[in-house]
Parts: sequence; C-alpha cells; structure tokens
Amino acid sequence: MNDQGQIEQNSDGSFSFPWGEMFWLNKVTGTASDCQVNKVRHSVATYTTHDSVSVSGHHDYNGNYVMGASVSVPRTHTRSLKHIDSEFWIRKADGKDLHFGFSQKVPPMLDGHRVTVVWGAKQGVESGKYKYIYNHSTGDGVVVNKSFSDLNINSVNRSVVMHAVQGFAATLLIALVLIIAGVGGSASLGGAGLLVLIVAIVMGYFVIKYRRINKVANTRANIMTAFMKEYVENNLRESP
Repeated sequence: MNDQGQIEQNSDGSFSFPWGEMFWLNKVTGTASDCQVNKVRHSVATYTTHDSVSVSGHHDYNGNYVMGASVSVPRTHTRSLKHIDSEFWIRKADGKDLHFGFSQKVPPMLDGHRVTVVWGAKQGVESGKYKYIYNHSTGDGVVVNKSFSDLNINSVNRSVVMHAVQGFAATLLIALVLIIAGVGGSASLGGAGLLVLIVAIVMGYFVIKYRRINKVANTRANIMTAFMKEYVENNLRESP
C-alpha cells in the first residue's frame, strides 16, 4: 500500500490520495448573518437494563417447596447529555442566501464576517458532506468531519482487509506445513498441542497486522489533515 506522499490535484479539478482513491471538494464564500453558533444545551436520556437474579429453592409459609429460578429485574438509568448547536446564513456575491446548521463547534463568528464552507465526497458521488468552515474575518477554521471517513475509509478497508486475508492464508499455510513436517516436536504434541500451536501463530499474525492497520490509519489521517490545511491556505484565504 502506498501511504506516503501528498494528495495531488488532477486536471479535472478533483484530487487523488497517494493510495489511489479520488475525491472532489467545493466551497461557498459569503457574508455571515443570523449567527447562532456554539450554543450548548443539555438533555437527559433514560434507558432500561435487565439484571438476572437467581432465587434459591425454599419452602413457603405453607411448607411447600418452591423451586429456584432466575428472575429478570429491570433497572432504569438516566444519563445527562451535552449538545452543541450552530447555525448561520451565508449571503453569496450574487445575493443568494444559504443556511447552514451543525451539531458541533464552529469558528466563532458575528454577523458581517466573511465565512467559507467546504464540502466534498469521493469521486463519482454527487452529494458531499461538509468538511471545513473558515472565518476569513478572524482567521479561525474548524474541521467538520475529522475522520474524512466518507472520502477514504473504503479504500483503507479494502486494502487492509485484502492484505489481512492474504497474510492470514500464508500464515495458516506455514503453520500447517510445520505441523505436517513435524517441525518443533509437533509429532509429540498431540491434538491439543497442535491446536495451540496454530492458534498462537495466527494470533501473533493478527497482533502484527493490527499494529499495521493503526499505522496506516494514522498516516492517512495525517496526510488528509496536512492537505486540508494547505487547501485552506491556498484557496480559502484567497477567496474574494
């Protein structure tokens, strides 16, 4: 997997990740109005769980024996939730007003500030998700979708899963060859010993692969974060 390098812009205006996936971005810039951003509200969520309680066998008041049983006891729980709501309007240069709403923090803004909103999606997907909000008047920017999962997660999953399947098959094949050949005293291990050997080899492989998956995910997240910063600096701050 090629996880190094930078994101490149294509001749058609789209962008390509170093690992091959393509995506597009778009933006709108205008004057903010009716700004109600970063408003905090609280709510209470109620949910019920069921605990299993065992009742031992006993004699009732009439001397009759009552068999023991397992009883499901409901328990009600409450949890306090914190929400952040943000909404504002942007008036474009052509006079058209656009409304935006987010359930997260956005850059602080006041009516009259110049604001840009960026959205995008994988190549071939017409409707994109919001990615970045930048306030030209204050110089503050906020990533809306930090993981950018709709842009590159499928590519990450396909490549990682493919390597995992191939590696697992190779590891299992090696384990079987070692067992059949009697390497490491496997002939005297018995059925249980052979099973333990296979499980140990397979688990060792997946530990290594898990670390590789984390490394791939972190590398790609860093590449995307660096790209978005560059995109902001080269495009948004130059918006009229």
